Amino acid sequence: MLIKLYLTHLHLDHTIGIPDVWLTGSLPTGGKREQPLKIWGPKGTEKMMVHMNKAYKADLDARDDSGNGNVEGASNVANDIKEGIVYNKKGIEVIAFKVDHKSIEPAFGYRVNYKGHSVVISGDTRYNENLIKFSKGADVVIHEVAAAKPDNESESIANILDLHTTPEEAGKVFS
Repeated sequence: MLIKLYLTHLHLDHTIGIPDVWLTGSLPTGGKREQPLKIWGPKGTEKMMVHMNKAYKADLDARDDSGNGNVEGASNVANDIKEGIVYNKKGIEVIAFKVDHKSIEPAFGYRVNYKGHSVVISGDTRYNENLIKFSKGADVVIHEVAAAKPDNESESIANILDLHTTPEEAGKVFS
């Protein structure tokens, strides 16, 4: 099994599942990936994965010692990316583009092109003209939206909502 992972940004809710995908995917019961997990993401992705390797060293060593190790499948290759084409093989083109997630930079969305079709994934973003530019002509646009009940708007909720797109703004993007 060959898995490629593209991170939009390095907030906890977008990275917490990486150890499960990375390590479980190498087990016979989890997919038996026999190649390194390949990861692309914003600046800091490579460093984060170096630290995850250190954090899970005891687990990786124990797997090897028990004969359940799949050294190649339990490894990873991380790449810090910039805006532009980040993958182009076998007719699959992945383009990273900057979005505005205010609290963390850079944050990316992705456009995946294949055989004349395309899908755009916004990632977490506020209303963003760059997203609109890269979405033009796409077959499918997957766009994040955040909303809260008006009676629930504490300052912290308002701050979180300010990092995301409202349903009304998403409608504007789609039009």
